[in-house]
Amino acid sequence: MLKKRLIPQLLINGDRLIKTDKFSNPRYIGDPLNAVSIFNEKKADEIFIIDINKTLLNETPDFQYIAQLASESFMPFGYGGAINNLDTAKKIFDLGIEKVILQSSVFHNPSIITDIARIYGSQSVVISLDIKKNFLGDYFLFSKNIKIKNQNNIQEYVLKFIELGAGEILFNSTYLESTFKGLDMNLITKIKKYCSIPLLINGGLNNLNNAKEAFKLGVDGVVAGSFFVFYGKHKAVLISYPLEDEIYNL
Repeated sequence: MLKKRLIPQLLINGDRLIKTDKFSNPRYIGDPLNAVSIFNEKKADEIFIIDINKTLLNETPDFQYIAQLASESFMPFGYGGAINNLDTAKKIFDLGIEKVILQSSVFHNPSIITDIARIYGSQSVVISLDIKKNFLGDYFLFSKNIKIKNQNNIQEYVLKFIELGAGEILFNSTYLESTFKGLDMNLITKIKKYCSIPLLINGGLNNLNNAKEAFKLGVDGVVAGSFFVFYGKHKAVLISYPLEDEIYNL
């Protein structure tokens, strides 16, 4: 039986570890290097780290700092933030990163998926999609960095990215991020009908039974931030990760 994947996702701004609420209002919560070290000790399956401001500011990744993060990590490591072309991706992989996480770049330069997959394999390419939901319950794509045409046709984009060579697709339920209200099972059910590659879901995780339900619906990995770094109703910073036996029984 394949191991269920529970993946911490850390948001950084430069060398600062931050946490957002519905992907807004960033709050400083500590040192990224220290957080990576703790997740190592807790034997996390893998880790995603996203620099949230590099693309917004049209800056290049901080390769020196990413190298520090990579040297601290003894688990599979995915990085996202301002990866806009193959040359940048190559520099990221040369630092020892196993996966690149692409978001804005796949809309204005979709061929970047194929360019990377041809050299490093599809398994190294994660497409991260921000999803919003309106008052009617309809889902649509959203990006702060680029105008997305046909926002409501999520399926069209997913099939296109799969065809281009994506290895995994991460769906971020932005309306649930940091709320602890539970993963959106309806969204998972809809996406699973047409997503033929590993499906990752992020946003709202509140307990392990919630993750178990998502796995039963066909999710390949549950990604979370708040669930792994906050404790209690006042959201005190306390990094945690389930024991191996707990994950096995999901």
